[in-house]
Amino acid sequence: MKTAILRQLSAEGFLVSFSLDTVDDLPITRSGGVLDLTCNFSLSVINQFTRDKTMGVHTEWLLLDDGSSLDVIKDAYILPGSFVTIAQILGEEVVYLDVYRTSPYRPLKYTVLDNQTLEQFIQLPDRPSRNDFEGISLLGAAVLYYPHMFCGFDCRDHPEVDTIAKTGFPISQHFQEQLNFTLTFQILNDYGWKTNNTFSGLMGLLQREEIDMGVIGIFMRPDRIGTVDFTGDTFEIKSLVIYKQPALSAVSNIFVLPFTRMVWVCCVALSVLTGIFLMADVATSFGNRQTFEESVTTSDVVTLIIGCICQQGTTLVPKTLSARIIIFLFSLCCLFFYTSYSANIVALLQSSSATFRSLSDLTNSPLGIGIQDVIYNKIFFGEATDENVRELYDKKIAPQGPKAYLNPVEGIKKLRSGMFAFDVEIHWGYKIISDTFHENEKCDLDEMRIFLLPKLSIPVVKKSGYREHFTRMNTWQRDVGLHSRIRQRWLPKKPICDNTGRGYVSVGLTDFKPALLVMVYGISFSIAAFFLELFTRSKLFYRCKFLNKSKRKRRKFNDWDRVM
Repeated sequence: MKTAILRQLSAEGFLVSFSLDTVDDLPITRSGGVLDLTCNFSLSVINQFTRDKTMGVHTEWLLLDDGSSLDVIKDAYILPGSFVTIAQILGEEVVYLDVYRTSPYRPLKYTVLDNQTLEQFIQLPDRPSRNDFEGISLLGAAVLYYPHMFCGFDCRDHPEVDTIAKTGFPISQHFQEQLNFTLTFQILNDYGWKTNNTFSGLMGLLQREEIDMGVIGIFMRPDRIGTVDFTGDTFEIKSLVIYKQPALSAVSNIFVLPFTRMVWVCCVALSVLTGIFLMADVATSFGNRQTFEESVTTSDVVTLIIGCICQQGTTLVPKTLSARIIIFLFSLCCLFFYTSYSANIVALLQSSSATFRSLSDLTNSPLGIGIQDVIYNKIFFGEATDENVRELYDKKIAPQGPKAYLNPVEGIKKLRSGMFAFDVEIHWGYKIISDTFHENEKCDLDEMRIFLLPKLSIPVVKKSGYREHFTRMNTWQRDVGLHSRIRQRWLPKKPICDNTGRGYVSVGLTDFKPALLVMVYGISFSIAAFFLELFTRSKLFYRCKFLNKSKRKRRKFNDWDRVM
């Protein structure tokens, strides 16, 4: 009869092996196995399978029995996530039983699937639901970084504190309700990091199988995947560098930005052409046809043009129709340019620049940089291989030592004062910014990612018999919107910049510096010109001029005597 069952499996397309060497406790693809419990070595095989947790979700097992060998599997590790079927051969009849236990400390549960004969073999019906763990007690652990500020997993007094724990705990609570079990957990202060192939904290408890699961989500890191199993991703915790983009006037000369280069060229060309036309009109004037009421020079025309550009008056009064038309059209153009220029300057004074667009820009900027004081930041910086991240760490963070790591309140406070960037978990940073910043201060904020944090997931012990159920329930919670509700409750959105409340910003010396420099240069030039005019009209100037004239005359007479 057993041979007939194996022959039937082969006919169905299964590859049948008679060697234990082909058994893989974690097969890459879903596979099946057949074990005869009446064999002499079946007990040792079951014990080995229990130690290795071979009877898991990846392999379906068919155990052959004649009704007298069920004691062999009484201590086997066959939890709700396993797929084990017993084919009990009673004469010409085969009774198929589904078997599992809700806990390693509870007896096996047998459920009759079907009674058949080998000749009438048909596909077995679906297994009964295993979503009732019958009130078993599972052990877990949660991690709190700030226990002195923690007021409960459902407390809203400080929603930004230990948000990872507060977002993961409701998922575990739903697991209890969906699967009918009791979760007893302890509080730790360390998620667990690997040292000499041994984990500390929560990961260490899971590695030693002292607990069944983590009550909260932890990062799905490559070094952890080989030690524990994860039940699907839950949430993503983002850590971003938040900073203020400097004012546009701090990095650019805003007095040349209102117009494009071509517009500036056209303005200069228009001014030059106007001067040429006016000088041509002056040069062709004669008799009663004088261009202006008084005689003018080139410097007077230049002064008139500059006065029109700056919306200032002039003492020169044009007499000819051509001169009046030239000055009117030029003044009208200057009015349009001046209006557009003034309006654009007001907008530029309130604008921020996009100076910092990459980590390299931050590294080479005068901004100070701080990092939120959580252990994973130190771990990730130590593991970073990106050249830009390493350069940022070496130039900006490492020289500060422990002072580079700040608590979020202190870091956001320094960020608000300006010329400082702070890397913080955004749910915490956004909460502080929303509570403390004015509307106009929010509009200047920008953010940048240093490294991508892994997603969070509820961990269980490696090859746990409960992982499949937790994974399905986690997926169901996400599909029905429970994850979205948790996210809206504990993860605040980015503060919105309300431009209507910005108002006008005050203008400082930095904004006014280019205009101030023009005034300083102009004053210096006018003082130099003033002293030059004094010198040209002084007696010393005329004396030097007379002496130079006498020297030229003597030189002329000497040259004449030499010729003679």
